[in-house]
Amino acid sequence: MRQTALFKVALPEGLEIGGAILVDQVKSIDRRARQLSIAGRAPAAVTAEVTAKLAALLGL
Repeated sequence: MRQTALFKVALPEGLEIGGAILVDQVKSIDRRARQLSIAGRAPAAVTAEVTAKLAALLGL
């Protein structure tokens, strides 16, 4: 299994956005400079899984 797969969290079907969150691909983004807007919200279970994997990745 590739290491990236260990830090991948799939978004459930039925959301406005599909795909997966690649937790090991964290970067800082200037939302104003890139004129980004929020497209949707992940369910609490997805957020909790991402947070747990990020903490493991950072050794927290």
